[in-house]
Amino acid sequence: FFADQTFAVDQFWHDLFTKLDHSSRIVDLATGNGSVALKAAKFAREQNQDFEISGVDYAGICPAKFSGVDADLLTSIQFISDTDIASLPFETSSTNCVTSQYGFEYAQMEEALAEATRILVAGGYAQFLIHAEGGAVHEASGARLRRAQFLLQKGQVVMLLNDLAKAVLAGSASRRHKVQQRIEGKVASLQRKFTEAPRDDLIWQVSRESLEILAVTSQVPGRDIAARIAFIRAEVMAYVQRLHAMRRAALNATAMDRLCQRAKMLGCETATYAPFLVDGDHVGWAFFARKA
Repeated sequence: FFADQTFAVDQFWHDLFTKLDHSSRIVDLATGNGSVALKAAKFAREQNQDFEISGVDYAGICPAKFSGVDADLLTSIQFISDTDIASLPFETSSTNCVTSQYGFEYAQMEEALAEATRILVAGGYAQFLIHAEGGAVHEASGARLRRAQFLLQKGQVVMLLNDLAKAVLAGSASRRHKVQQRIEGKVASLQRKFTEAPRDDLIWQVSRESLEILAVTSQVPGRDIAARIAFIRAEVMAYVQRLHAMRRAALNATAMDRLCQRAKMLGCETATYAPFLVDGDHVGWAFFARKA
């Protein structure tokens, strides 16, 4: 989401892992594709530690399907899918450290924090990286959301692709040709209008896929063209929903204050937060707590 850039969080997690004992148990909440769990496993391998690592997510997750993932690291992590982090399948006082990177804030936070505190041992750590309302990631995602919504407007490229699907299914060559010309013009217009958009933006992806479809429309069965167009529209709509969810989940300083207060009520002796900055940009909140 951050304007065509990635940013390093390795040191943020490395500093936490160095505090843990040799055989510590780590539970990564809302683990997604296992980013933090994999960092913990890599640290353990490099430092000859014997961490027990679990990654929990509400979704059905399968990090092994992503290219470039270290298969040896994956075997050292227990991934638990279809599990709400507000109801964790771990015993009380069984975990030395709970982590989350841009995931905890999507849950029912009070319940999830209570569960995280419950499973921590005395002296155990909780460290989260949380989306910040008004931060650089939040603002960049807002711009991406507006561009994605533009694609879905009447007369824009996604809707024109729908018209193309109807034309190829109907077998109307004249209608197909007319819609193809409109799509070509709309793609060119999009690329002029959003020339400053990051190169990984949905604008460019949909533009490329639209032109690829136009190049094979006369050679591929209509049902296959229509299926591909339906898939593109579904992906754009899902992307819009994800961005809406991210922006709703982002927390302001008042919400972070409440989170810290709640952590202390649940038995944490320390609960603090600070802006997480990258090159001066506020890209999230760094939350840290330690159970009494």
